Amino acid sequence: MKKYVCLAMAYYLLLLTPPATFGQQTQKRKLDDLFDWLSKNDQAMGSICVMKNGVVAYQRAIGFRTVRTGEKILANVDTKYRIWSITKMYTATMILQAIAEGKISLKTSLAKYFPQVTNADSITIANMLGHTSGIHDFTHPVDSLKEKVIENDPGIVGKIASYPADFFPGERVEYSNSNYVLLGYILERLEKKSYEKILTKRIADVIGLENTYYGSPTLKKVVNKAETYQYANDAWQYVDEGEFGAPIPGPAGGIVATPTDMAKFIYSLFNGKLLASASLAQMTTMRDMYGFGIFNMPFLEKEGFGHGGGYLASHAMLTYYPDDKLAIAYCTNGVRYGMQSIISAVLNIFSNEKYVLPFTKTEEMLSHEDLRKYEGNYTCSRFDIKVTVVDGRLSLVADGQPTLTLRAEHGTNRFYFLEGDMQVEFDKNEDGMIYKLALIMGDTRRVEANRLP
Repeated sequence: MKKYVCLAMAYYLLLLTPPATFGQQTQKRKLDDLFDWLSKNDQAMGSICVMKNGVVAYQRAIGFRTVRTGEKILANVDTKYRIWSITKMYTATMILQAIAEGKISLKTSLAKYFPQVTNADSITIANMLGHTSGIHDFTHPVDSLKEKVIENDPGIVGKIASYPADFFPGERVEYSNSNYVLLGYILERLEKKSYEKILTKRIADVIGLENTYYGSPTLKKVVNKAETYQYANDAWQYVDEGEFGAPIPGPAGGIVATPTDMAKFIYSLFNGKLLASASLAQMTTMRDMYGFGIFNMPFLEKEGFGHGGGYLASHAMLTYYPDDKLAIAYCTNGVRYGMQSIISAVLNIFSNEKYVLPFTKTEEMLSHEDLRKYEGNYTCSRFDIKVTVVDGRLSLVADGQPTLTLRAEHGTNRFYFLEGDMQVEFDKNEDGMIYKLALIMGDTRRVEANRLP
C-alpha cells in the first residue's frame, strides 16, 4: 500500500511541476553538450553567463586562463577578461546619467572641453555618443592600440586633434574609438574624478558589481586574469595583446570584467536600475543599427540590443533581449569556433526546444556523382554563392567570405556546417534538378539564392 501511495504522490507532484522545469533541464543539457564539445575539441576557451529575469540561468568556463607558465591553469566563472569595446556601453550609460542630472546635455558642444579637435564647434555630445561626429579614429592602424591611454592624457587628445575630420558632423554613422575616449575625458572633468572612480560610483556600487575593473594600477593587482591565445600547431599559442593593466583605448575599451558582472550590468540597464526609461529610450534609438553606445542585435523575430568587442585574439559579446528578459555575456581568450556561432547556438537553445546542435548530427557520405548535382553558381540580392565538390564534400563560398565545408545530414535534404550554426537546403524542380538553395540559421532564418544557368 505504501508503494502505491508513493507512486500516487509522485504522479501528483509531476502534475504540479511547471513545464518550464523540464525545459530548463533540456536547455542546461544542451548547453553542457555545446561547451563540453567546444572544450574537448579545443574549439574555444572562455566563459559565459546567461541571465533570465535577473537570475543566473547558466554559467560555464572552459579552457585555460594561462598555459604558458609551465602550468596549465583552468579558467573558472570568476576569471576576468578584457571586454574591449563593450566598455562604450558603460561610458554611454554614465554620460546619459550626467545628462539626466543636468550636468551636460546632448546638445553640448565638444568645443567647451576640447576646442582643438577638428569641427569641435559643430560636434555635440549626441554626435559622439552615436558615432556621427566625423572625428577620425586614432586607433587606426591597429598597432596604435598598444599605446596606453591615460586619464585626460593631453598627448592622446593632441593626436585625435591632429587628424582632419572624416566627414561633417551628422552626415553619417562611422564607428570611432576617439568619440568614447573624449566622452570619458569629459566625464572626468564633470566629476573631477578618474574614470575608474566614476565607474565604481555610478555603476559598480549601485548594482553590486564585484568583478568589474578599470585603470592600470588596479588591474595590475587583479588576480585570476585570462591571457590570450591562438590555436596553431595543435596547441594554444600565447598572443601578446599588450600589458593587461593598460586601458586600451581607455573609456572606449579598457574595462575588465567577468561575464556574470556583464550580464548583471545589461540586465540592470534595461530594468531601470541605472537609467530612467526616457534615457534608455534615447540610448536605444537607432541610426544605421547603432544607438548611443549600443547596437541593434535582433535574433529571429526578437528585438535585441548589445555590443561586441575584441582585439587580436580575445573577444567579448554582451546582448539583451527585453521581451524575454534574457541577457547573454560571453568572453573568450581563444577562438576557433566562431564567437557569433556560439552565441547563436545559445540563443537557439533558449528559443527552440527542437534545436539540434550541429556536431550531434549524423553525416551521410554521398557519392561524387550525387554531390556534383549541387555544384553551380547561385545568386541572391545580397551576394553570389559558388558551390563545388572538394575532397568528398560540398564546398560553399559567398562573396568575400571564408570557404565553408558542408556535410550531408542523414535522413534529410539539408547540409550542415560543423563549425557554425548554419544549414543549407537545396530545392529541386519537377525534373529533379537543383534550382535554388537556402541558407538557414537556427532552423528559421532563411536567405534564398537562385541557381544560375
